[in-house]
Amino acid sequence: MLTGFAEKAIFTKLKTMYGQSLTATDYQSLTLRRSVGEIAAYLKNETHFSQVLSNVKESMVRRGYLEDLLRRDLFQRFTRLSRYDFSPADKSFYRFCMVYIEVEQLLDYLRYLNAGLSDQFVIALPGFLIHYLRYPILELTKARTLDQAVEKLAGTPYGPLLRSAREQEGALIRNCEQKLYQYYYDGVFQ
Repeated sequence: MLTGFAEKAIFTKLKTMYGQSLTATDYQSLTLRRSVGEIAAYLKNETHFSQVLSNVKESMVRRGYLEDLLRRDLFQRFTRLSRYDFSPADKSFYRFCMVYIEVEQLLDYLRYLNAGLSDQFVIALPGFLIHYLRYPILELTKARTLDQAVEKLAGTPYGPLLRSAREQEGALIRNCEQKLYQYYYDGVFQ
């Protein structure tokens, strides 16, 4: 049962956010759109995304930019919720969400690195996350090998994870993914 003010505030905000979710009809309508511009126009005019998309010119929007705006909106909603989370720091909802985001960004970087395109990762990196991540993501983008990445991640929980993934037999990306998600889920279920 929700008893504390913070829990009630979070629950109320979550109910509001859920009520603003895209419906099955919205998704059906989006599948009928033929361009990113049409999708942006629909989201801007027919959904709760009108504010975040208010400055978007539908005729000029690119998919990556649109996705970045939607991710940023989701992240901002999440950070507004986190203000009401008074759980111990190592057990907070905010921490678990941030670890998930860190893991996802690290995996994206590793995929770029594996493809020999690590210098391109900085272009795809959602800039708004840079100040929230607990590892030096911009320094990491300078690493051109997994060994260099492990060095850049020294002093974080991720360095040893990647080092042990590198030492396992099998596909490197799969090993890294398994270690990083295991770290995340171990934290969630402790």
